[in-house]
Amino acid sequence: MIYIDFPGLYAIFMSLPINFITWNCRGGLLSFRKQSFIRNLVSKHNPSFIGLVESKKENIDAFLVRKLWPNLDFDFSFVPSIGSSGGLLIIWNSVLLHNVSVTKGSRWICMDFSFSGFSIRHILVYASNAASERSSFWAELAPLICYPGLIIISGDFNEILKPEERINCQDFTASMLALHDFLNTTELMDIPLHAICSSNEVTTFVQKIKKLHLLIKEWNATVFGNQNKIIKDLSEEILQLDILADSRQLLEDERNRLACCKSDLWTAEKAVENMWIQKSRLNWSIKGDKNSKFFHSIASMHYRNNHIYSVEVDGISFSDPHEIRNHIRSFYSALYDRNHHVYSDISGLDFNYLFAVQVSGSSKINDCRPISLVNGMYKLLSKCLSIRLAPLLPSVISDYQHAFIKGRSIMDCAMIANELVHLASKRKDSLYNIVDES
Repeated sequence: MIYIDFPGLYAIFMSLPINFITWNCRGGLLSFRKQSFIRNLVSKHNPSFIGLVESKKENIDAFLVRKLWPNLDFDFSFVPSIGSSGGLLIIWNSVLLHNVSVTKGSRWICMDFSFSGFSIRHILVYASNAASERSSFWAELAPLICYPGLIIISGDFNEILKPEERINCQDFTASMLALHDFLNTTELMDIPLHAICSSNEVTTFVQKIKKLHLLIKEWNATVFGNQNKIIKDLSEEILQLDILADSRQLLEDERNRLACCKSDLWTAEKAVENMWIQKSRLNWSIKGDKNSKFFHSIASMHYRNNHIYSVEVDGISFSDPHEIRNHIRSFYSALYDRNHHVYSDISGLDFNYLFAVQVSGSSKINDCRPISLVNGMYKLLSKCLSIRLAPLLPSVISDYQHAFIKGRSIMDCAMIANELVHLASKRKDSLYNIVDES
């Protein structure tokens, strides 16, 4: 919004060759893309000064301003942000503006300057998001209006004057009326502004989004359809044809219809499967790494699956965590003792920190398996067999077997086939004759 004091100076303001830009950064000035945008904006419009709202910077130096202003003829002033909220920055052309003096508040910057023989006061503001704080903010700005020259107020007021300026706003609110009282008391005038993105363009964009939503909804109903209902109808029709086939031989049209229904059923089931895969990926992409209900439900599910709630030893069930730990340690200490038939050296295994997994649906201690030894015996056995069988494989496996054999490559078969096809096309002969000759 831009406001100017009493209407008598409006014609003077419009006749002055002065232009300025006020822009809400919405996210701060840390982004290189946003800094380049502001710099290009200043280069294109060549403003006398630019006011930036929501800089979200507690300290601003000349090094940062040089990234925003395309030449060295500048000066600046800023209001630091409170943490990562708020912050104001105003940059002006020191050649065009003279006798510049700046006063600041927590949410405003007041700049007095001379331009073409006129005394002008510009106030850059950023009103609070809380409606209760905005009334006191208007009262804080009221003394700044007492100035003998032209007064311009611009920035983010976080308020509207008319309900039609905001979507789904039906009536005047108390904060809107407070802004009206402030404008009437100070005799400020709302002037038309030349915005980079006007409200009409925003409204048009919203209308296009709504139209796109309706088109997608129509496409979903007519083209994609209710796949669950399609699967149900096709399954019932296939069942009826199968029942009919048990009583008599199906006609040719019925057989074709049955084949078509099965094909359509497979397509519909595949579409539903793809839809759920996409939804699961979307949920994981959006909520997987965040402190969300989806993340905690996944973590809780893994915890419930891996947690051992109780163990049964000699018909007695134990649920206390200390007792479970002691019984598991005692069980595996006895199981892998050298007095038993299992001769495995596990002296380096610390049973005090032994993690175990439990067979699903069983609470017996015999069904617990140490994570470090799961399938360990089968791995040892398979390794022994592979070492002993390796010297015998050349005498058992054919010379024509190329895949998964040490010293041979499966690509040899592809190369031979490619050479045969190339030779057949070169000799203009059939591939069968060439293979028969070889």
